[in-house]
Amino acid sequence: MTFIVVGDIDSKEALALIKDNLSKLPANKAAENRVWPTKAENHLRFNIINDKENRVNGIALYYRLPMVQVNDEQSFVEQAEWSMLVQLFNQRLQERIQSAS
Repeated sequence: MTFIVVGDIDSKEALALIKDNLSKLPANKAAENRVWPTKAENHLRFNIINDKENRVNGIALYYRLPMVQVNDEQSFVEQAEWSMLVQLFNQRLQERIQSAS
């Protein structure tokens, strides 16, 4: 449960009030972590959508990449760098598409 207190208050007094009033409530059991398997699809997928009123063109290419395990700080940094590069290239492609039309 999340509880947010906003205002010009004494934080110790507010925390004491919250604990006094909410500590008696029973805690909910943690939700079960469910995993749904997905079928690997390695073939080309695309949609063509036409809308006469939409004046913005767009294209999206989706590539299925193997899942990379992030086990340590180095692999986390590498994954973050890769993600940023992909976002930058996508943003640049979007800018080029918009400037051409």
